[in-house]
Amino acid sequence: MALATYYECDGITLYNGDPVDVLPQLAANSFRLAFMQRPDGDDDDLDWIPDFRSRILEDQISWIGTVTEDLFRVLRPDSMCLIFDGWCGEHAHLKSWRKVGDVLLAGLVIAKLSSSNLDNVDPDGSRLPPYAIDWYDHYSPGDDDRAAEFAGYISRYSTTSDCILDPICGNADVLIAAKIAGRRAVGVESRPWCCEEAVKRLSVFRAT
Repeated sequence: MALATYYECDGITLYNGDPVDVLPQLAANSFRLAFMQRPDGDDDDLDWIPDFRSRILEDQISWIGTVTEDLFRVLRPDSMCLIFDGWCGEHAHLKSWRKVGDVLLAGLVIAKLSSSNLDNVDPDGSRLPPYAIDWYDHYSPGDDDRAAEFAGYISRYSTTSDCILDPICGNADVLIAAKIAGRRAVGVESRPWCCEEAVKRLSVFRAT
């Protein structure tokens, strides 16, 4: 599949496609920092169905593994990948990174802890790990505060000459964060409506 840009302006590039198809076409050792979020679908589609734990392990770990291999290839040896996912998805991500090479791993779990869905997300009674963070207290997709927080990570773990990668960029939180931090960035998003929203947000940010 030929690589075609969906949006490109002021150092920000967005591709509309599956990361499995897009990442192999990016040059090796091109990025200093990557962000990885949950694949495939909106929260309401996946998060709180009773068998989500088994589905992410059975149906998505192969996809996550393929993306992780490509991330490892395009990231520089001295780089970092920050993974933001729910506590069910953490296992799949960390298992995939252990397979690709000699990497330093640490877990950060973001969980949605509303009382209305705790029974569904945790049907077997297991407990959240002690390093879990409540999503509702810290993150809201499309929130400028979230982009600003990501910009802090980008400033801390990269330099102004580096390029940032988000292979599941959603509505452009990381891309906007890169602009705030004065970095170039590449985003990949498979859902057309998310690409449309990303371009709207990038255009508004550029106008301000």
